[in-house]
Amino acid sequence: MFRSIRVVAGALILIALSALWLWHGAAAPDQPAVAIAAGPEQAQLLDRDSANSGPDLASALPPRQHSLSATDAQRQSGWPASLQGSTPDGEVLVGADGRVIPGIGLRRLFDYFLSTIGELDVPAIRALLLAHVRDLHGAAVAQEVAGLFDQYIDYQRALSDAESLLPRDLQARLEFAKQLRRRHFDAASAEAFFGEEEAYAEYTLERMRIARDTALDEAERTAQLKALEATLSASQLASMREARSAQLIEEQSRQFEALAVDPGARFDERSALYGEAAATRLADLDRERAAWEQRVLAYRQARDAIQRNAAFSAQQRAQAIAELRSRSFDAHEARRIQSLEAIGQI
Repeated sequence: MFRSIRVVAGALILIALSALWLWHGAAAPDQPAVAIAAGPEQAQLLDRDSANSGPDLASALPPRQHSLSATDAQRQSGWPASLQGSTPDGEVLVGADGRVIPGIGLRRLFDYFLSTIGELDVPAIRALLLAHVRDLHGAAVAQEVAGLFDQYIDYQRALSDAESLLPRDLQARLEFAKQLRRRHFDAASAEAFFGEEEAYAEYTLERMRIARDTALDEAERTAQLKALEATLSASQLASMREARSAQLIEEQSRQFEALAVDPGARFDERSALYGEAAATRLADLDRERAAWEQRVLAYRQARDAIQRNAAFSAQQRAQAIAELRSRSFDAHEARRIQSLEAIGQI
Protein backbone atom coordinates (compact mmCIF):
# COMPACT_ATOMS: atom_id res chain seq x y z
CA MET A 1 0.00 0.00 0.00
CA PHE A 2 2.73 2.44 1.01
CA ARG A 3 4.66 1.95 -2.22
CA SER A 4 1.56 2.73 -4.26
CA ILE A 5 1.17 6.09 -2.55
CA ARG A 6 4.86 6.91 -2.82
CA VAL A 7 5.21 5.96 -6.46
CA VAL A 8 2.20 7.79 -7.84
CA ALA A 9 2.85 10.89 -5.72
CA GLY A 10 6.45 10.72 -6.87
CA ALA A 11 5.32 10.71 -10.49
CA LEU A 12 3.23 13.80 -9.90
CA ILE A 13 6.17 15.56 -8.26
CA LEU A 14 8.38 14.64 -11.22
CA ILE A 15 5.82 16.14 -13.57
CA ALA A 16 5.67 19.39 -11.63
CA LEU A 17 9.48 19.65 -11.50
CA SER A 18 9.56 19.17 -15.26
CA ALA A 19 7.05 21.98 -15.68
CA LEU A 20 9.01 24.30 -13.40
CA TRP A 21 12.26 23.51 -15.18
CA LEU A 22 10.70 24.36 -18.54
CA TRP A 23 9.10 27.53 -17.14
CA HIS A 24 12.26 28.99 -15.59
CA GLY A 25 14.91 27.56 -17.88
CA ALA A 26 13.50 27.27 -21.34
CA ALA A 27 10.12 28.84 -22.11
CA ALA A 28 9.90 32.09 -24.02
CA PRO A 29 8.85 35.05 -21.84
CA ASP A 30 5.27 35.21 -23.10
CA GLN A 31 4.78 31.45 -23.48
CA PRO A 32 3.09 29.23 -20.88
CA ALA A 33 5.15 26.35 -19.53
CA VAL A 34 4.54 22.85 -20.84
CA ALA A 35 5.27 19.70 -18.84
CA ILE A 36 7.12 17.50 -21.32
CA ALA A 37 7.16 14.47 -19.02
CA ALA A 38 3.39 14.36 -18.69
CA GLY A 39 0.27 16.46 -18.75
CA PRO A 40 -0.70 19.89 -17.47
CA GLU A 41 -3.71 18.36 -15.70
CA GLN A 42 -1.39 16.42 -13.42
CA ALA A 43 0.83 19.37 -12.67
CA GLN A 44 -2.35 21.23 -11.73
CA LEU A 45 -3.32 18.38 -9.42
CA LEU A 46 -0.01 18.56 -7.63
CA ASP A 47 -0.46 22.31 -7.20
CA ARG A 48 -3.84 21.64 -5.61
CA ASP A 49 -2.32 19.54 -2.79
CA SER A 50 1.24 20.80 -2.39
CA ALA A 51 1.30 24.57 -2.87
CA ASN A 52 2.27 26.35 0.33
CA SER A 53 0.76 29.70 -0.54
CA GLY A 54 -2.87 28.97 0.28
CA PRO A 55 -5.73 29.25 -2.21
CA ASP A 56 -4.84 29.37 -5.88
CA LEU A 57 -5.57 32.82 -7.27
CA ALA A 58 -5.37 31.64 -10.86
CA SER A 59 -8.33 29.35 -10.22
CA ALA A 60 -10.62 32.37 -10.12
CA LEU A 61 -10.80 32.25 -13.91
CA PRO A 62 -12.86 30.11 -14.16
CA PRO A 63 -14.02 29.01 -10.69
CA ARG A 64 -13.28 25.37 -9.90
CA GLN A 65 -16.39 24.63 -7.84
CA HIS A 66 -19.87 24.23 -9.25
CA SER A 67 -23.26 23.71 -7.69
CA LEU A 68 -24.27 20.06 -7.43
CA SER A 69 -27.64 18.44 -7.85
CA ALA A 70 -29.15 16.69 -4.83
CA THR A 71 -28.40 13.33 -6.49
CA ASP A 72 -24.75 14.21 -7.05
CA ALA A 73 -24.39 15.50 -3.49
CA GLN A 74 -25.84 12.26 -2.13
CA ARG A 75 -23.48 10.21 -4.31
CA GLN A 76 -20.50 12.15 -2.91
CA SER A 77 -21.49 11.76 0.74
CA GLY A 78 -18.74 9.20 1.37
CA TRP A 79 -16.06 10.85 -0.76
CA PRO A 80 -12.83 12.35 0.66
CA ALA A 81 -13.08 15.88 2.04
CA SER A 82 -10.99 17.35 -0.79
CA LEU A 83 -13.58 16.25 -3.37
CA GLN A 84 -16.70 17.18 -1.44
CA GLY A 85 -18.79 19.74 -3.31
CA SER A 86 -16.73 19.56 -6.52
CA THR A 87 -17.92 18.48 -9.92
CA PRO A 88 -15.86 15.52 -11.18
CA ASP A 89 -13.53 16.65 -13.95
CA GLY A 90 -13.49 14.52 -17.06
CA GLU A 91 -15.88 11.99 -18.53
CA VAL A 92 -16.34 8.44 -19.78
CA LEU A 93 -17.32 8.25 -23.44
CA VAL A 94 -19.02 5.07 -24.63
CA GLY A 95 -19.42 4.16 -28.29
CA ALA A 96 -22.45 2.69 -30.02
CA ASP A 97 -20.95 -0.76 -29.46
CA GLY A 98 -20.91 -0.18 -25.69
CA ARG A 99 -17.11 0.00 -25.54
CA VAL A 100 -15.22 2.76 -23.74
CA ILE A 101 -13.61 5.35 -26.02
CA PRO A 102 -10.24 6.43 -24.52
CA GLY A 103 -9.68 10.17 -24.51
CA ILE A 104 -8.39 13.16 -22.60
CA GLY A 105 -11.68 13.35 -20.71
CA LEU A 106 -11.10 9.89 -19.24
CA ARG A 107 -7.53 10.80 -18.33
CA ARG A 108 -8.80 13.93 -16.54
CA LEU A 109 -11.24 11.74 -14.61
CA PHE A 110 -8.36 9.50 -13.52
CA ASP A 111 -6.38 12.55 -12.41
CA TYR A 112 -9.39 13.99 -10.58
CA PHE A 113 -9.61 10.93 -8.35
CA LEU A 114 -5.83 10.54 -8.08
CA SER A 115 -5.69 14.04 -6.59
CA THR A 116 -6.80 12.39 -3.32
CA ILE A 117 -3.40 10.69 -2.92
CA GLY A 118 -2.51 11.19 0.75
CA GLU A 119 -6.13 10.91 1.81
CA LEU A 120 -6.58 7.51 0.17
CA ASP A 121 -4.25 4.82 -1.14
CA VAL A 122 -4.36 3.71 -4.77
CA PRO A 123 -6.66 0.68 -4.25
CA ALA A 124 -9.18 2.90 -2.42
CA ILE A 125 -8.97 5.53 -5.17
CA ARG A 126 -9.54 2.82 -7.76
CA ALA A 127 -12.61 1.58 -5.89
CA LEU A 128 -14.00 5.12 -5.59
CA LEU A 129 -13.47 5.81 -9.31
CA LEU A 130 -15.11 2.54 -10.37
CA ALA A 131 -18.08 3.04 -8.06
CA HIS A 132 -18.59 6.46 -9.68
CA VAL A 133 -18.36 4.99 -13.19
CA ARG A 134 -20.60 2.06 -12.28
CA ASP A 135 -23.29 4.41 -10.97
CA LEU A 136 -23.30 6.34 -14.24
CA HIS A 137 -22.58 3.67 -16.88
CA GLY A 138 -22.99 0.20 -15.41
CA ALA A 139 -20.71 -2.69 -14.49
CA ALA A 140 -19.45 -3.57 -17.98
CA VAL A 141 -18.17 -0.05 -18.65
CA ALA A 142 -16.65 0.13 -15.14
CA GLN A 143 -14.74 -3.09 -15.79
CA GLU A 144 -13.27 -1.68 -18.99
CA VAL A 145 -12.37 1.59 -17.26
CA ALA A 146 -10.66 -0.45 -14.54
CA GLY A 147 -8.29 -1.95 -17.10
CA LEU A 148 -7.38 1.46 -18.51
CA PHE A 149 -6.90 2.89 -15.01
CA ASP A 150 -4.55 0.03 -14.11
CA GLN A 151 -2.52 0.77 -17.25
CA TYR A 152 -2.42 4.43 -16.27
CA ILE A 153 -1.13 3.61 -12.78
CA ASP A 154 1.53 1.32 -14.26
CA TYR A 155 2.58 4.17 -16.54
CA GLN A 156 2.79 6.58 -13.59
CA ARG A 157 4.96 4.11 -11.67
CA ALA A 158 7.25 3.62 -14.65
CA LEU A 159 7.54 7.40 -15.03
CA SER A 160 8.54 7.73 -11.39
CA ASP A 161 11.05 4.86 -11.63
CA ALA A 162 12.58 6.48 -14.74
CA GLU A 163 13.28 9.79 -13.00
CA SER A 164 17.04 9.31 -13.01
CA LEU A 165 16.95 8.31 -16.70
CA LEU A 166 15.16 11.37 -18.03
CA PRO A 167 17.42 13.17 -20.52
CA ARG A 168 18.22 16.86 -20.13
CA ASP A 169 17.65 17.67 -23.80
CA LEU A 170 14.03 18.74 -24.15
CA GLN A 171 13.37 17.05 -27.49
CA ALA A 172 14.89 13.83 -26.19
CA ARG A 173 12.83 14.19 -23.04
CA LEU A 174 9.65 14.39 -25.10
CA GLU A 175 10.64 11.37 -27.19
CA PHE A 176 11.40 9.42 -24.00
CA ALA A 177 7.93 10.22 -22.63
CA LYS A 178 6.24 9.29 -25.92
CA GLN A 179 8.01 5.94 -26.06
CA LEU A 180 7.19 5.20 -22.42
CA ARG A 181 3.51 5.94 -23.01
CA ARG A 182 3.37 3.64 -26.02
CA ARG A 183 4.91 0.81 -24.04
CA HIS A 184 2.03 1.05 -21.57
CA PHE A 185 -0.84 1.83 -23.96
CA ASP A 186 -1.73 0.70 -27.46
CA ALA A 187 -1.10 3.30 -30.16
CA ALA A 188 -4.73 4.49 -30.32
CA SER A 189 -5.07 4.91 -26.54
CA ALA A 190 -1.70 6.68 -26.24
CA GLU A 191 -2.71 9.11 -28.96
CA ALA A 192 -6.12 9.65 -27.34
CA PHE A 193 -4.68 10.28 -23.88
CA PHE A 194 -1.56 12.26 -24.80
CA GLY A 195 -1.61 13.16 -28.50
CA GLU A 196 -2.77 16.76 -28.28
CA GLU A 197 -0.42 17.43 -25.37
CA GLU A 198 2.51 15.99 -27.34
CA ALA A 199 1.62 18.11 -30.35
CA TYR A 200 1.58 21.20 -28.15
CA ALA A 201 4.95 20.23 -26.66
CA GLU A 202 6.35 19.96 -30.19
CA TYR A 203 4.92 23.43 -30.89
CA THR A 204 6.59 24.80 -27.76
CA LEU A 205 9.99 23.35 -28.67
CA GLU A 206 9.75 24.79 -32.19
CA ARG A 207 8.72 28.15 -30.76
CA MET A 208 11.76 28.13 -28.48
CA ARG A 209 14.00 27.29 -31.45
CA ILE A 210 12.62 30.22 -33.46
CA ALA A 211 12.91 32.61 -30.51
CA ARG A 212 16.59 31.73 -30.05
CA ASP A 213 17.61 31.66 -33.72
CA THR A 214 20.10 34.52 -33.98
CA ALA A 215 20.11 34.27 -37.78
CA LEU A 216 16.58 35.71 -37.90
CA ASP A 217 15.84 39.41 -37.78
CA GLU A 218 12.86 40.63 -35.76
CA ALA A 219 10.46 40.69 -38.72
CA GLU A 220 11.41 37.16 -39.78
CA ARG A 221 11.09 35.88 -36.22
CA THR A 222 7.67 37.48 -35.81
CA ALA A 223 6.46 36.02 -39.12
CA GLN A 224 7.67 32.52 -38.26
CA LEU A 225 6.10 32.65 -34.79
CA LYS A 226 2.80 33.83 -36.27
CA ALA A 227 2.84 31.03 -38.85
CA LEU A 228 3.64 28.49 -36.14
CA GLU A 229 0.79 29.66 -33.91
CA ALA A 230 -1.58 29.25 -36.87
CA THR A 231 -0.90 25.49 -36.71
CA LEU A 232 -2.53 25.21 -33.26
CA SER A 233 -6.01 23.79 -32.88
CA ALA A 234 -8.82 25.87 -31.40
CA SER A 235 -8.60 23.97 -28.10
CA GLN A 236 -4.82 24.49 -27.92
CA LEU A 237 -5.24 28.22 -28.55
CA ALA A 238 -7.88 28.41 -25.82
CA SER A 239 -5.61 26.55 -23.37
CA MET A 240 -2.70 28.85 -24.21
CA ARG A 241 -4.79 31.97 -23.63
CA GLU A 242 -6.07 30.55 -20.33
CA ALA A 243 -2.54 29.76 -19.20
CA ARG A 244 -1.41 33.27 -20.08
CA SER A 245 -4.35 34.74 -18.13
CA ALA A 246 -3.53 32.61 -15.11
CA GLN A 247 0.13 33.65 -15.28
CA LEU A 248 -0.83 37.33 -15.49
CA ILE A 249 -3.24 37.03 -12.56
CA GLU A 250 -0.62 35.39 -10.34
CA GLU A 251 2.04 37.95 -11.26
CA GLN A 252 -0.34 40.84 -10.68
CA SER A 253 -1.32 39.42 -7.28
CA ARG A 254 2.35 39.10 -6.28
CA GLN A 255 2.89 42.74 -7.22
CA PHE A 256 -0.17 43.79 -5.21
CA GLU A 257 1.25 42.00 -2.17
CA ALA A 258 4.72 43.47 -2.62
CA LEU A 259 3.30 47.00 -2.92
CA ALA A 260 0.68 46.51 -0.18
CA VAL A 261 -2.09 47.65 -2.55
CA ASP A 262 -5.36 48.10 -0.67
CA PRO A 263 -8.38 45.86 -1.50
CA GLY A 264 -10.35 48.66 -3.17
CA ALA A 265 -7.59 49.47 -5.62
CA ARG A 266 -7.08 45.77 -6.35
CA PHE A 267 -10.76 45.37 -7.13
CA ASP A 268 -10.80 48.37 -9.47
CA GLU A 269 -7.71 47.19 -11.34
CA ARG A 270 -8.97 43.63 -11.70
CA SER A 271 -12.43 44.76 -12.74
CA ALA A 272 -10.95 46.78 -15.57
CA LEU A 273 -8.96 43.77 -16.80
CA TYR A 274 -11.18 40.76 -16.07
CA GLY A 275 -14.65 42.06 -15.18
CA GLU A 276 -16.41 42.51 -11.84
CA ALA A 277 -17.36 38.84 -11.36
CA ALA A 278 -13.74 37.71 -11.64
CA ALA A 279 -12.57 40.63 -9.48
CA THR A 280 -15.01 39.54 -6.77
CA ARG A 281 -13.73 35.95 -6.87
CA LEU A 282 -10.15 37.18 -6.72
CA ALA A 283 -10.96 39.38 -3.71
CA ASP A 284 -12.47 36.37 -1.96
CA LEU A 285 -9.35 34.36 -2.73
CA ASP A 286 -7.15 37.19 -1.41
CA ARG A 287 -8.99 36.96 1.90
CA GLU A 288 -8.75 33.17 1.96
CA ARG A 289 -5.04 33.29 1.23
CA ALA A 290 -4.40 35.91 3.90
CA ALA A 291 -6.39 33.88 6.45
CA TRP A 292 -4.46 30.74 5.53
CA GLU A 293 -1.11 32.50 5.87
CA GLN A 294 -2.11 33.83 9.30
CA ARG A 295 -3.07 30.33 10.43
CA VAL A 296 0.22 28.89 9.18
CA LEU A 297 2.17 31.70 10.89
CA ALA A 298 0.38 31.09 14.21
CA TYR A 299 1.09 27.37 13.92
CA ARG A 300 4.77 27.95 13.12
CA GLN A 301 5.20 30.24 16.11
CA ALA A 302 3.56 27.74 18.47
CA ARG A 303 5.51 24.84 16.96
CA ASP A 304 8.82 26.67 17.27
CA ALA A 305 8.05 27.43 20.92
CA ILE A 306 7.52 23.70 21.53
CA GLN A 307 10.77 22.86 19.77
CA ARG A 308 12.66 25.34 21.98
CA ASN A 309 11.15 23.94 25.20
CA ALA A 310 14.05 22.14 26.88
CA ALA A 311 11.69 20.48 29.36
CA PHE A 312 10.32 18.21 26.62
CA SER A 313 11.93 14.98 25.53
CA ALA A 314 12.12 14.33 21.81
CA GLN A 315 9.07 12.07 22.06
CA GLN A 316 7.07 14.61 24.06
CA ARG A 317 8.04 17.35 21.61
CA ALA A 318 6.87 15.29 18.62
CA GLN A 319 3.59 14.43 20.37
CA ALA A 320 2.93 18.06 21.34
CA ILE A 321 3.56 19.24 17.77
CA ALA A 322 1.26 16.54 16.39
CA GLU A 323 -1.49 17.63 18.79
CA LEU A 324 -0.95 21.30 17.85
CA ARG A 325 -1.20 20.42 14.16
CA SER A 326 -4.42 18.49 14.78
CA ARG A 327 -5.95 21.42 16.70
CA SER A 328 -4.87 24.00 14.14
CA PHE A 329 -5.98 22.30 10.93
CA ASP A 330 -8.54 19.83 9.63
CA ALA A 331 -7.33 16.39 8.55
CA HIS A 332 -6.67 17.36 4.91
CA GLU A 333 -4.85 20.58 5.87
CA ALA A 334 -2.81 18.76 8.51
CA ARG A 335 -1.51 16.28 5.93
CA ARG A 336 -0.60 19.18 3.69
CA ILE A 337 1.25 20.97 6.51
CA GLN A 338 3.07 17.79 7.51
CA SER A 339 4.20 17.25 3.90
CA LEU A 340 5.50 20.83 3.69
CA GLU A 341 7.34 20.40 6.98
CA ALA A 342 8.95 17.22 5.70
CA ILE A 343 10.54 19.10 2.81
CA GLY A 344 11.47 22.12 4.91
CA GLN A 345 9.06 24.63 3.38
CA ILE A 346 7.50 25.74 6.67
